Amino acid sequence: GDALGAPFEFLDAVDCAGSTGSMFSLKKWKGYGAKNKFKVAPGQWTDDASMGLCLADSLLARGCYDGSDARIRFHNWWFRGYNNAFGNDSRIGSVGLGSNVAKSLRAMEPGRKPSPKYEAQNQDAGNGTIMRLAAVPIFYASNPDE
Repeated sequence: GDALGAPFEFLDAVDCAGSTGSMFSLKKWKGYGAKNKFKVAPGQWTDDASMGLCLADSLLARGCYDGSDARIRFHNWWFRGYNNAFGNDSRIGSVGLGSNVAKSLRAMEPGRKPSPKYEAQNQDAGNGTIMRLAAVPIFYASNPDE
């Protein structure tokens, strides 16, 4: 979903209406123009999918939710390109870092295991968390009480 929707993430609804001359057309997809904030190419994704993949990797590697491991993987995504969509594209690094995640990554100390959680001291209520959450219900589907 992110790879399909990323080029249209910051467009007005009018620009995505599918009418003649709009940025979005199923006959000739033009969603990769000047309003494509992250300059993603067809099939490339943003932070939402990348961080979802990091969370899925962490769940599989650790066998349970481990906030410290997830934060390390998020750090590696942003600073080392782990799970980003640009592995073969040297023009761009990871994209879409939100302010709360940025604060969480800055709070990590080199050489020390990070705290399993980071509590931001603000009232920001973005929806990024829900967009990267798909791995959790899938992982725990056979044991919903976990």
